[in-house]
Amino acid sequence: VKENKIHTKCIYSIKCVDDLIVTGGSDLTVRLCCKNLIEKVKIDTFSTVRSVDFHKGMLVYATKHGNIFRSTIEFNHESKSYSNSESEQLMQSHFAKEECGIVVSDESLYSCGDDD
Repeated sequence: VKENKIHTKCIYSIKCVDDLIVTGGSDLTVRLCCKNLIEKVKIDTFSTVRSVDFHKGMLVYATKHGNIFRSTIEFNHESKSYSNSESEQLMQSHFAKEECGIVVSDESLYSCGDDD
């Protein structure tokens, strides 16, 4: 077992996709790391990240307020580095502290939430 500090606070969501690990946590960031836990992309958010998914260059994440955002992640083969677009808000929740799960596919984004 290898321990590594990817986030400075609690990690609430983790997703492994191909050679990347995507995480979101209470330090108000989403991070993409390679499998040896070297950070490739860091996205600062305004709220705790509760859910993440990544599919074919599209990163989606949901905050503890139920808001969902999208960012495009690109890999530059020449420089062997990753870059990301500015996050775009896809949905704004009507409830504070709404829990949300998300999954992204080729053509759709699926979400579920609890406004309890």
